[in-house]
Amino acid sequence: MSLDPSVFETTVPSRYITFTLPLPHLLLRAAVLDSPSPSASSPSSTAAIWVPQGRESDWIFSTFSGHLQLLLSSPTPLPLSRLILLGNPPSSPIPTSFNSTSPPPPPPQNLAPLLLGLSPKSEFLGHSEIPEVPLLVYEDEVVKSSILEICNGPFVGEFLIENVELKFDDGVTEFRRRLRFKRMPNFVQSQMRIRPKKDSILDNLDDLEFELEKGALVQPYLSPMVAGIAVIHRFLDGKSRPRALCLGVGGGALLGFLADRLHFEVDGVEEDEVVLEAAKRHFGLNNDEFIHLFVEDGIRYLKRVANKYDIVMVDLDSSDVMSGVSAPPVEFVEGSVLRAAREVLRDEGVLVANVIPSSKMFYERLVCEVGEVFEEVYEIDVGNEENLVLIAAKSGVGEGWDGEDSTFLNKLKLVVSSKMGLKSKKKLAAKSSKKAAVQFSAPKPKSEGADYLPLEGGPSKSIPKTENKENKATVLYIGRIPHGFYETEMEAFFQQFGAVKRLRIARNRKTGKSKHFGFIEFMSPEVAKVVEECMHNYLMYEHLLQVSIVPPEKVHPRLWKGVGRSYKPVDRVHIERKHHDKERTLEQQQKLVTGVLKRDQKRRKRIEAAGIDYECPEMVGCVQAAPKKIRFTD
Repeated sequence: MSLDPSVFETTVPSRYITFTLPLPHLLLRAAVLDSPSPSASSPSSTAAIWVPQGRESDWIFSTFSGHLQLLLSSPTPLPLSRLILLGNPPSSPIPTSFNSTSPPPPPPQNLAPLLLGLSPKSEFLGHSEIPEVPLLVYEDEVVKSSILEICNGPFVGEFLIENVELKFDDGVTEFRRRLRFKRMPNFVQSQMRIRPKKDSILDNLDDLEFELEKGALVQPYLSPMVAGIAVIHRFLDGKSRPRALCLGVGGGALLGFLADRLHFEVDGVEEDEVVLEAAKRHFGLNNDEFIHLFVEDGIRYLKRVANKYDIVMVDLDSSDVMSGVSAPPVEFVEGSVLRAAREVLRDEGVLVANVIPSSKMFYERLVCEVGEVFEEVYEIDVGNEENLVLIAAKSGVGEGWDGEDSTFLNKLKLVVSSKMGLKSKKKLAAKSSKKAAVQFSAPKPKSEGADYLPLEGGPSKSIPKTENKENKATVLYIGRIPHGFYETEMEAFFQQFGAVKRLRIARNRKTGKSKHFGFIEFMSPEVAKVVEECMHNYLMYEHLLQVSIVPPEKVHPRLWKGVGRSYKPVDRVHIERKHHDKERTLEQQQKLVTGVLKRDQKRRKRIEAAGIDYECPEMVGCVQAAPKKIRFTD
């Protein structure tokens, strides 16, 4: 089927088009993706990426989710409105092993006309000359890859386990085992260092046998997460086996490190059983005396469990592909979840969370919500320009928490500094002299308490509790809602403005019908303000919507009770029928008949008083209750 070139003249949010184009001595595959949220108020641009040879089947370059992550993370001066991928057609519909020891061949010449033909018309506005579409280069440290297994989980979808050989800029070579999800293939969910069992060097990773190095934490944010335990080290001195809860298991590197190196008793919660089974097969994760694994949603587990833990480690990422890589999920920011996390902690416990902010506003809201529930909040800048580690103490840390005489702290310093990944060490060392990336307020003087964690893990500082006097209202009242504009339609309609956290339409308890007013909450206060300005007095089905912001102090605590549940109206007919048909005692039957006769006498008197000559039939009543079930005998 031929493709009309005019479809590329305009951008359509999240439109994804792939096609093949025959060129001299080459069959070219092109994939064109438009940004999911094009900004009309700011300039935009188009860019292209040439897919590295041998990696055409990788989910990064062959799927919509991988293409989207490349678009959202492309280092261009202007926000991308369109990203074009060019390369050879994939050799297989699933990811395959590759070997890139030789330098990749350069892209074909004279791609400029093709790139201009795939660019939107808006790219040419305001230019006196024909603009040039930049051709970006995708680079990472991976030089070889061997696919071990591709699995499909009921919650995470498709994911793969692979062995990779990495070569860093300083010439150091390292082997790792990785776990990646298809929904976010650019993001390594879990990884562990491995080493070949044999001394012989082979070119193909598929022919090598490896053994795991369980003592090393190579994920850049795991060592800072472990370092966060330092804030409560004095409460852990003398405990033989402190208890830890890890929400999000992945490959299980963090669980094994806490159990083996720091002698914790660890409970791991992972919602997808297929991921757990893959971790047992390929990452050496064991369900033993000190590591207990549970298949359950992490947030639901927090609200259900009654155990008490010394630390809670949160390594949960958002499953929303359209928002890019972000952690933790939006649901975790709710006050009820944070309070549940606080309840499962001991009085001297601490919550440690890996955070990949989707925006500065999201991170500020997360810190604000955590600060309202926990006594003290700290942060560590991992130094990779992506991850931050948030540390929340249930009670005050107090004086002397950075002392040198602590047995647990000395052990923590030893294992974190000696067992963290080589790449993580260099990044954190290079960042150690810089301030934290996110600034909220000036740190407290040293006399008021320690502001910096006494471990490697990047710069850290205490985040004092401050009142944010800026507009934080995210809840809107919506009145005069027309018939047919219910929860599903309302959520789909308002998502064009921004992420909707939750909504509720008031309904009649008896009939379940809409009362024509409701409430909606957005993730961002700015989005809520825009919705109020745009949608107030908006004509919809002959109704003028009434939209107004609800101040945070006027949001009732039970406003969102039962939100998301399907409403089942009360069946009054069934209740009345059951009441009418129930079996009665002799006294109840006499009372019923007496009442009927009294009402009949009043009716006769009203008819006679009206001058109507009418002979009413006599009422026939039985004081003996009739049985509801008839039994026949032989």
